Amino acid sequence: MKYLAAFLLCIVSFQNVNAQSISLFGIDASGSPTMKAKFYAFDVAGKQVRPTATEFTLTEGGQPRAITSVTCPTPKPPVAISSVLTVDVSGSMSSGPAGVPNLDLAKASARAWIQGLPAGLSECALTSFDNSNYLHQDFTTDRTRLQNALSTLSPNGGTDYDMGLLEPLAGSLQISQRGRFKRVVVFLTDGKPNTEPNTAAIVAEAKKQNCIIFAVTLGMSCPESLKDISSQTGGLWFENVTTTPEAEDVYRKIMQIAIGSDPCEIAWTSDVACEAGNIMVQLQWKSQIATSSYTPPPSSIPTLIVSPAFASFDKRLPTTTNDITVTLTAKNADFSVSGITRKLGSADFTVINTTFPLFLPKNTSSPITLRFVPSDSSIKYAGFEITTDKCPASFGASGGFPGKKMKTSTLKLTKPNGGETFVVGSDTLITWEGVAPSDKVSLEYSSDNGATWQLLTKQATDLKYGWKNVPKPPSTQCLVRTRQGGTTSGNNNFRTFGGHTFSVVGVAFSPDGRRILTASWDNTAKLWDAQTGVVIQTFSG
Repeated sequence: MKYLAAFLLCIVSFQNVNAQSISLFGIDASGSPTMKAKFYAFDVAGKQVRPTATEFTLTEGGQPRAITSVTCPTPKPPVAISSVLTVDVSGSMSSGPAGVPNLDLAKASARAWIQGLPAGLSECALTSFDNSNYLHQDFTTDRTRLQNALSTLSPNGGTDYDMGLLEPLAGSLQISQRGRFKRVVVFLTDGKPNTEPNTAAIVAEAKKQNCIIFAVTLGMSCPESLKDISSQTGGLWFENVTTTPEAEDVYRKIMQIAIGSDPCEIAWTSDVACEAGNIMVQLQWKSQIATSSYTPPPSSIPTLIVSPAFASFDKRLPTTTNDITVTLTAKNADFSVSGITRKLGSADFTVINTTFPLFLPKNTSSPITLRFVPSDSSIKYAGFEITTDKCPASFGASGGFPGKKMKTSTLKLTKPNGGETFVVGSDTLITWEGVAPSDKVSLEYSSDNGATWQLLTKQATDLKYGWKNVPKPPSTQCLVRTRQGGTTSGNNNFRTFGGHTFSVVGVAFSPDGRRILTASWDNTAKLWDAQTGVVIQTFSG
């Protein structure tokens, strides 16, 4: 029902933890392929250490990367803090992943925190909450008293964030106002609140006290209310923590931030990313491994734009020579094109009068000529691949007379290919081969052995289609078929819409077919007149 534990920080550095550790965060891909990130490294005593570049190895997606530098700021004297550990003791804390109760995880991480309290001025208090709040130990520097208080926690009741943070008598901010030093709250939970907290009042009280709040959630995403409370008070939030080592690493990071210790920075050289997507980074130091991830910004992805991506020659008489200009545009990087190869389809299509390597500086274009000399009047198709020093590209072409069947079909459905069983309401992946990835195909399915067909899409590309929510009725006579788009249509049925500055990732028609909405990685959506190709409105964001 909820998984929450709150901690108001009152500590200065970590000591007596059981192992070295490292945490990686804040990956900056804005200068890609030059990458930067921040990290904290801790020795077996829980103290921050500053390794050199030679002590690390780093991979992206499992591929090794060259580390170019590691820089660490000069250590500063720690700042004395007054911290409050506020632990969620609702009923849900009695369970957790792998059979380990979340309350045990919270106790273990809080125990490591308490053991790391340095001798001196820094002080700590311990509170808990469910539908009410409880003070287990007021501010003290005595580790034994804090450990004894921690051992008394047991799960019971519901989840009320206001009780944990704001309300008398033992809300975190009620206790923190008595702190003598820099005030810090670490709030840990494993569940959402039964009612929405009074975020504005919590933030106002924390700002009044100059108190920083950090939120930690166990086994779940951090609720927006806790994200707002943390960010607006100068703290951070950490989510989906499921193990004691993870929780201890989070606490160490919070500790270093609280006492004013700056993280180190590591830089490395990445490889070219040819498509948007999450990239996993793994940093290893001695036997310790830290992971983080990032998504390359669209502006860093080299793209060779081919226009048109599908060239239709329409009706052409046998043995006649027909040329179409295809334009290659280098986006986000310089491109060197080393060759264009027909990978499948009819040899009646050829690229002519082009010398390789063909160099295209960033944001420039170059025309190539595609020639079609039909050997007969039947429908022809060809798929071409463009080889470059960056990211590959492809385009397709067709020509011939409608009604004249293609002599040799290249399109083949690869999945499903017979014998599969799908559950109604489940998702599956349809795949095909024999056309260029940029070519559009239509997909249909039948549940009565082909007597009737239902359209899935006319716009499937990239040789795959995610079929969501397989529909009723259940049947043992199900079929899927694919048809190649553009092989029987003339040029009059095609229109080019130009205006986006990066790849288009979504297209939708209005119900009456008069409007088209497109979405692009250039962070815009455009509404078009389907007949004229004129942009009616551009949406940015």
